[in-house]
Amino acid sequence: MPTSSADLVDFFLMTETGDMEYFVAKARPQLTRDFFAVLDSRIGQLRFAQEAEREGLDELVGLREYVTQFLKAQVRRVERAGATGMGVMRGRRREAGPVELGS
Repeated sequence: MPTSSADLVDFFLMTETGDMEYFVAKARPQLTRDFFAVLDSRIGQLRFAQEAEREGLDELVGLREYVTQFLKAQVRRVERAGATGMGVMRGRRREAGPVELGS
């Protein structure tokens, strides 16, 4: 796996669609603000480039959308697990609700 954010963006752009979920999950620790800063910088450069130089813009925008949706899905999965009492939510133990005693 690439170690720099710039190399990771390039790696994802060369990854086959069917392999994307696996590699995004594997690279999860590297999907930091720095990664998104590099990705957004490249998108910005292409958006303001001459029409002939805008090749790849759609791929970069699509990559950003895919990774963002992947991360949101992970957060929802963790929140659901926490809501059902099956895990830890955002690093805190879930508080137990009041106990109802029967008469």
